[in-house]
Amino acid sequence: MSEPFEVAELLQAEWPVHGLGQILGALLEADMTVAEEQLTQRRLVKGSMVIEGEGGIPGGERLLTTVLRACLSFAGRKLAGARAGDDDAKATSSRAAAWCTCAVNVLLNAPEEAAISCETYEVFRTHFARFPDLGSATLATVERAIEKNDLGGNPARLLVALAVAAAGSRDGDVKRRAIGRLSAFIGNMSPDDITAWVDHLDGRSIDDLAEVCLAQPSELTTRAMPAIAQRWPAIRGDALVLAAHGVVGGCLPAWIDIFEVVARCWPSKDGALRAEEESVVVLVLESVGDLASSQSEITAVRIARAATRIGTVSCSLACEAAVVNMCTGLLKRGVVEAGCALHAAAEIACGDASEALARCSIDFFDIGSSHQDDIVRCLAFELAGEVIDSSNAGLKETLLRVSSNAASAASHVAGEMLRLVSANTEAGGPIAVLGTAPGALRLLLVDARGNPEIGADTFATMLDVVDGVQNLTRAGVEGKEEQFCTLRLSLEVMIDEAARFSASSLSLLRHINSKRSTSTELTDTTAYLTHLLDAHRTLIAASRSQIGNRCRLSLEGCVKLLDLGIGPAHIMHMSARCLLDLSIESRYPLSKQKHDSVLACAEHAAAAWLSRAPHEAAAALKLLRGCIVVASARGGMNFVRSLLLKVTDSSQRIHASQTVVKRVHPAMASNSFVAAGRAGKHSPMCSVAAMVCNAFDELLCRTSFDDEAAHESAAAMLDVIHVLAISSGAEASADAEFVLDACVIVVRDAIFHERMKPELAKKALEVVIDHYKRVDSLPVRVVSFSDVLVDASRHVTKGRLLLAPLCLLETLEADLAELASVDYAPDTGEAMSDAATALHKILTAVQVYFDTSGKATVSATPELPSLALLALQAARICLEWICKATPGSKEEAAVISSGAYLLRSVEVLMRCPIIPEPESDTLQRWHWDLFFRSAHMAARLSLDADGHPRAPVRGLETFVEKGKGGEYLEEVLRTRTALANKMSWADDWTDAPLSPGRRLKPKEDIGIVSDAKPLLNGDTPRKAQKLAATEARRRKKKRRKRDKNPFVEALKESEGGKGGSAKEYEDLEDFIVCKPGRDYRRLLGL
Repeated sequence: MSEPFEVAELLQAEWPVHGLGQILGALLEADMTVAEEQLTQRRLVKGSMVIEGEGGIPGGERLLTTVLRACLSFAGRKLAGARAGDDDAKATSSRAAAWCTCAVNVLLNAPEEAAISCETYEVFRTHFARFPDLGSATLATVERAIEKNDLGGNPARLLVALAVAAAGSRDGDVKRRAIGRLSAFIGNMSPDDITAWVDHLDGRSIDDLAEVCLAQPSELTTRAMPAIAQRWPAIRGDALVLAAHGVVGGCLPAWIDIFEVVARCWPSKDGALRAEEESVVVLVLESVGDLASSQSEITAVRIARAATRIGTVSCSLACEAAVVNMCTGLLKRGVVEAGCALHAAAEIACGDASEALARCSIDFFDIGSSHQDDIVRCLAFELAGEVIDSSNAGLKETLLRVSSNAASAASHVAGEMLRLVSANTEAGGPIAVLGTAPGALRLLLVDARGNPEIGADTFATMLDVVDGVQNLTRAGVEGKEEQFCTLRLSLEVMIDEAARFSASSLSLLRHINSKRSTSTELTDTTAYLTHLLDAHRTLIAASRSQIGNRCRLSLEGCVKLLDLGIGPAHIMHMSARCLLDLSIESRYPLSKQKHDSVLACAEHAAAAWLSRAPHEAAAALKLLRGCIVVASARGGMNFVRSLLLKVTDSSQRIHASQTVVKRVHPAMASNSFVAAGRAGKHSPMCSVAAMVCNAFDELLCRTSFDDEAAHESAAAMLDVIHVLAISSGAEASADAEFVLDACVIVVRDAIFHERMKPELAKKALEVVIDHYKRVDSLPVRVVSFSDVLVDASRHVTKGRLLLAPLCLLETLEADLAELASVDYAPDTGEAMSDAATALHKILTAVQVYFDTSGKATVSATPELPSLALLALQAARICLEWICKATPGSKEEAAVISSGAYLLRSVEVLMRCPIIPEPESDTLQRWHWDLFFRSAHMAARLSLDADGHPRAPVRGLETFVEKGKGGEYLEEVLRTRTALANKMSWADDWTDAPLSPGRRLKPKEDIGIVSDAKPLLNGDTPRKAQKLAATEARRRKKKRRKRDKNPFVEALKESEGGKGGSAKEYEDLEDFIVCKPGRDYRRLLGL
């Protein structure tokens, strides 16, 4: 192509495959028009489809990389030109997007082997590194194409996201977004799919994937590391070293997850440790004691078991010695440390340990079963039972001493429990704590499976205890809550054993019936389980305390009970507790058996909820939420997705998605309605959230939450919506975001509904706050929170639902502090203006409620002082930012009026005895300083006799009108003459927010700081005269942005200034009432 050519002729000519690279190179250097570029793109896409249809051609991968290289070069150059400031940057960016789309279409049309080949990856990686803006543009194009064409399983998106993350863009946000998308993509894949994708990667790409995973430990690492370690065994050692140092150094949750995953992936054969790996494992084992005292018990146990497994399967003598020393030392320390040692012993007994190490684990169990602390003994018995369950029968013979200790302890606690439930509890002295009961009974039941006579006497006594529980009252529980809690856990052990091992339980029942003196005989396991469940339900109702403690039912036992259908609501409550324990005990993927059990629980929960049984709705939703939490924590978003697809019908999800968006956007376009249906079909997280959201809205409209069952159901619905909203972020779909946004608006509208209760309003607000934190930038989030706070002000004036604005103010204060410290211009000014207006309204509402209800309301409403304090603290941040704005600037003009209103409301509130005296005394100095700020502002205005400024300050036109702010500023000016002109009291504002029960001690008076610099500087005379002249010409009062009618503003924008007159628009604003949170711009198709 060295000869001159015409672009039009070249585009009309045939393009031979062998010369395609030269042709595209020549076109790349030519100056093509938009039409010529579009023709080139169509030919490339059509050619790639033909090649794929013919089953490929020789050198097909090289052809694909040639086309991709040309498309990405075109797109990258266009983006670089737009960044350099072309005359028409928007058009240039559009042409770049078209080339990105062409590249993506060619990639999606290519055979899978070629699309994810090492050559293709290298093309993307080098171009993303060469053109900084190309990576994010291509990734966005891939997501849109896959969503539009329903190609969710296409592995090309993984390749692009990995290339963007590995390209090392100078923009950190681009890399973070790419890693987030890569994590979401992998989270939506099954473990087998992840392994298949990793197997296709070459050395460079798998090296980049490992580097991305280990550089920023997250869910991406825990999901991808097993496949990476299987494909590239050498990476295990590096990951182990990094994770071990992370655990010992910072103990970040992500490093703990990685350490655990690496330990579970460590092979039992050929797993020898290098010197560095051996040293870090020993270091972790030596640090378990310190971690047990500084971290939670679950965290310490996870670390101890993971380090013990590596030390066991690696056959390292140094690691084995460290394990023995760790267990020996920890068993002599506290309860948590001894628990770590026993869990390590269980890991040794269940693993492929050496004979010497296995004997040591038996000794550790013997020591634990004879420990002086009942909690340690109970744990030793439970873990011994688990070891016998999961291992061969030979190990049972080595735990005879532990079994003997368990039988003795179980016989003792059974007698004590009988005394506990009998009428005369004083006979024989005080009742023991009974802490060993659950573990001792568990191990005794395991031993009784082979020989029912072993535990017949003990469990005959326990059935007498169950009979005594049936008549238990709340008065009989008072003062003995701890003992009855242990009894409840013991019943859970018996229920679990009877559900899982019905045959051995029936054999045990026959021996028990021959020994009991009562006339009531339990001849089958169903009657036995019903009897136990009735007693368990009676215990919970009598105690009325928090459940607490770990549920002793296994997940398999819960599924068996749900299948039997005995007391389904009660069983679902217990199953939800069991799932909660399962979600926090580890992050490693569930076994096949537990995976199937979670699916079975979800099916029962969905069936019970969809049947609309009122007495089961709350329990079913709690169980469904527990299944989603476990699936997310132990299986990733792919598990959540498959679970929801299994338990719901496609037509239900589509109908719910379209209903919720229709409720929020009644006049939306047809393509939006179709998009909602598409989300219902392909995005189960958001669509199931829509199903629950519609049910919540119907419940809110027809039911009063005075009913306990309705209140509990509403709370459970909000919990399910919350967890689904979090999971929906991994769906990476604009349609899913549209439906989820509608769900959040429905919840937002319900916060201040007339039927809402304070606890439900607070829970609904937490859903909204968490959603805005995930999807919005900081300034947009502050504006959204301010809108909600304005809605809350109407209810604060009546003293209703104070918990919700209290929760919102805590979040808003933190966001305002972050916003004030970072320059987000120009959005910062708008956000600060909205926040100042909202805080002014909430402070005014507090004042109104106080004035109308009297001083007694402060003591009768404990939330009120805290609400006022948080609002003042947030107001201080706003006022300080406003005072630092450049005088006369657009930023100051946008916020100074709302700041003046806020100054006034703060001044008025501080004069009322709402805040307790200690806090009020401490804040008084800041109050005086605030007054001088008002004096400086009043001095700038220089009001005339009519209350109008002689030289108005830009942005304060409406504030200085009589009856709004003019009278207040006149009062400030009169008072100022009696005070020192340029003084400012020292700021003794407390740094920490005040809780309702907290009291501040007055600080010592450190005096007055003179010659304080005015925080609001005056305008120049010339500028003031110019503004006054402009005001005289217009003679029209401009309203603040927050006072504008959003529907009328959207209507003006949609008509493009060709609608009615200004007077007609003002008439519309007088009688049209807008619904808070409704997006009228979207409603009118803008």
